[in-house]
Amino acid sequence: MIRHGQTDGNKNEIVYGHLDLPINEVGEKQVAVMADQLTEHHIDAIYASPLMRTHQTAEVVSTKLKLPVVYRDELIERDFGSLNGRSWKDILEEFGPDYRHKDFRQEYDYHEFGGEDFNDVKKRVTTFLDFLRQTHTDDKVILAITHAGIIRLMYHLFSDVKERDLDNETIHEFIV
Repeated sequence: MIRHGQTDGNKNEIVYGHLDLPINEVGEKQVAVMADQLTEHHIDAIYASPLMRTHQTAEVVSTKLKLPVVYRDELIERDFGSLNGRSWKDILEEFGPDYRHKDFRQEYDYHEFGGEDFNDVKKRVTTFLDFLRQTHTDDKVILAITHAGIIRLMYHLFSDVKERDLDNETIHEFIV
């Protein structure tokens, strides 16, 4: 799995969630470097979240790897509801400093804001993983271009790492 290139929101610690905004100039450069790095790996298929920031990232990677991209809604970032577009600073001031740690620890529940909770997102990701198991054999290497929240969930489900921050354009490997 890889996280999309930097956005202005990432730079300014804004919660994007389902907001559909592009990567910035730094993000474009990050994606170009990452796409070059990915040519050193054998990849059989590419899937991506359809949001603009992941779509832009996927198109660069797809061109470099000469593989088509299949867009899947299950890979969309968590929905923060009415918190989408707000800064983490404002959210933490209003709801307390542990709010972001709950997010990192997969203990979040954004239902009160019209968003998703951990179980909603886990169900989406599990549906995607089930799809992959039914579509590809175990020896296939699948690249998923997605968001920090989805990658954090994968760490929670498939590794001992339970709480971490993730930089843009980073590559993460999971065996599922």
